[in-house]
Amino acid sequence: MLGTKKLSYAGRLILVKAVFKSLHTYWASIFILPKGVIAKIEAICRNFLWCGSSEYFKTPTVAWDKICTGKRQGGLGLKNEIIWNKAAIGKLLWWIHAHPNKLWVQWIHSIYMRGTTWDSYQCPNAASWTWKKVWNKWTVPKHSIIAWMYHHRGLNTKDKLFRLNIASDNLCCICGNEEETLQHLFFKCQYSKAVMALICVWIGYSLPETRDQDWRGNARLSRLKVGIINSILNAVTYHIWRQRNGSRHEMQIQAPAGCLKLIQFEVRTIIQQQSKGTMPRRDRNWLEKLM
Repeated sequence: MLGTKKLSYAGRLILVKAVFKSLHTYWASIFILPKGVIAKIEAICRNFLWCGSSEYFKTPTVAWDKICTGKRQGGLGLKNEIIWNKAAIGKLLWWIHAHPNKLWVQWIHSIYMRGTTWDSYQCPNAASWTWKKVWNKWTVPKHSIIAWMYHHRGLNTKDKLFRLNIASDNLCCICGNEEETLQHLFFKCQYSKAVMALICVWIGYSLPETRDQDWRGNARLSRLKVGIINSILNAVTYHIWRQRNGSRHEMQIQAPAGCLKLIQFEVRTIIQQQSKGTMPRRDRNWLEKLM
């Protein structure tokens, strides 16, 4: 490492991209790396970039999160390992959908899925750790993406489409009584109210009429409960939007009780991942009630 200390920052950056960032690429493409491993990899890359050594000698000049952004965003173009790892696992899911002739995909269908579809598949407890991680990355993102689009006002509700002359009217696709805005669709529509009422009974908490609530400051809720409730709200947002699209494009919609079952089915997969290990008795009793 003595010679590398004399390298310029540009030279160190090239070595980080060409060597350090490539050593774990194979493993990161087949399973989710432990957070401790990713933290160690990033620490080695960060220390080498600023100090020319894997050891920590001085405080970095620029935050690592800033460095791991594209050059157009002011970064150095390095990959964020956590995001890249998730994207690589997403590729495996794409293979399952788009490349059924691949040997690995055939093995997955033979051992785990056995003719079922993603919407009805439930990962068994006896499955391997790797497959559970792959499955977990499928159940969460589809909720998170729609929730993210909701928070950034990116969902194409009919009030938007009507203003752009794409839709012939601006009425709610589900109830048809009022203008379809985000506030109406997810909180004011009778269908959404019915689903949320069932959710509140299921979890034992009254939820406010907003998805922007910060639950972390609620003294009554532990970190585990905050995470589960946020997952439930994301699933509610996803399935109400899905029912809205089903009503608009296929002229059919499930009853609120049927929508609740879909939400429960998918959230329970997340709960299985969270319920391992020790926890306060009150939290465990709550999780058992949800299951």
